Amino acid sequence: TDAAKHGASKPLVDEQSTSGRSYVSYLVLHRAIIIRAKPSVQADKLGIVCKGQVLKGYEMEGWLQLTRESLQQTGITQAGRTAYALINGTEVGLGALMRPMKPGEKPPASGRGEDSDDERPAPMWKADDVYTSPVEFEVVFKSVSIRRRPRISAKSLGVCKEGDKIWGFPKDNWLQTNKRYKGKEPGWIR
Repeated sequence: TDAAKHGASKPLVDEQSTSGRSYVSYLVLHRAIIIRAKPSVQADKLGIVCKGQVLKGYEMEGWLQLTRESLQQTGITQAGRTAYALINGTEVGLGALMRPMKPGEKPPASGRGEDSDDERPAPMWKADDVYTSPVEFEVVFKSVSIRRRPRISAKSLGVCKEGDKIWGFPKDNWLQTNKRYKGKEPGWIR
């Protein structure tokens, strides 16, 4: 396996999938990794997963083919869609992007739920918990909504278009924007 090639411990193998193949769990180590349509760094970008997230999938030649559960976790909900995450980014100058989880290892606690938009305030993570200053991101999709809360069902504050540069702080598959909307609220982009 790829884990053995890179000197990592044996990955945590979860129960069998419906296809009969065993999948493994990987912990994202890099601040953000790109989910792609094919196992190639040139393939279309489908989404982004942030540090601390756990992805489940099938190892194949340095890539992790994501399970349906992981696809849903990343917001990719198209039926029949396959998606891939690069395990080691050495070929693109990034080093290890994910590591296999050890048997018995618990995923990091995220402490978040997907409630309705207005029932509770958005979590206000401190930038210095992870970053000392905002990070620049480029919108890679045709358009993305800027949300009031870090939930897909939250009210939209606006839209960013492909190629726009956004500054903010990544957290749990969301980007908390550095810009304030409606005078006081940061926006959230997924």
